[in-house]
Amino acid sequence: MVPMVLTVILALCSFTAEGPAADQPRPGQPEASRAVPHAAEAMNINIRDVKWQRMLPELAERSPEIAILRVDPKTQATQLLIRTPAAIHIPMHWHSANETHTLLAGTATFECGGKRATLGPGSFNYMPAKEHHQAWSSAGGMVFITVDGAWDVNWVNGPPTASDLLGKAEHVVLGPADLKWQPAPPALPPGAQVAMLEGDPTAAGPFTMRVKIPANYQVPPHWHPADEHVTVISGSFHVAMGDHFDKSNGKEAPAGGFALMPAGTHHFAWTTEETVIQVHATGPWAINYVNPADDPRK
Repeated sequence: MVPMVLTVILALCSFTAEGPAADQPRPGQPEASRAVPHAAEAMNINIRDVKWQRMLPELAERSPEIAILRVDPKTQATQLLIRTPAAIHIPMHWHSANETHTLLAGTATFECGGKRATLGPGSFNYMPAKEHHQAWSSAGGMVFITVDGAWDVNWVNGPPTASDLLGKAEHVVLGPADLKWQPAPPALPPGAQVAMLEGDPTAAGPFTMRVKIPANYQVPPHWHPADEHVTVISGSFHVAMGDHFDKSNGKEAPAGGFALMPAGTHHFAWTTEETVIQVHATGPWAINYVNPADDPRK
């Protein structure tokens, strides 16, 4: 199994200032990247005519795909498309040149400097040269990338494997005594505990976790980048929609109850007794507070 995406990236982007002209084939150069117009030439490419190449062929239809649209023969400035049939996590890395991303489909989450932003179609991201960052793309995603120079990828912690990128599902059977409770992440008000059942909320892909919540606990109005599925294991869980905390608008889900909060829906929650809920969603997960002053991380 090819252990990294870097092999394909370097093959597609190994243009040098002293190298052969962009319209001349080079040994090992993929067919899709051989015919590159000169800088002075106008060009049009219809999306249905784009030549896609699998970046990890051994993953078959789950492999991310790349299409180099244009490379400037003098500066090696590059424009390309990447699409992700399956959700993918691109671990921490950096590029030698400035890079921009314009989301065409799906969602993507970018993290740099300890901060994350989740973007949807039409959104834009700029990443300076040599900025360490990582990203997550949803299934069905497509992004248009421009690079000021030759496009390279430099992995901070070494090249990822296919399982690093897509995650590897494992058989899981847990009893109540197997759960490992720990304080909830700082994005939640203090007092709650979480136990991961499967997956990783910080990575692309599904995850399931239990949340143990004390009585009279409140989570101010907030929203998530993906659908949130909540099953009440014990106690009772109260949920309401809106930008302002108003319990009169809420609805109680008792033990055995269920709630669904679609992506982007502003909602808030509270308890009247100790409660355990199970949350199932697709990462990368985030809690975004409607009022920044409510964010316990501030």
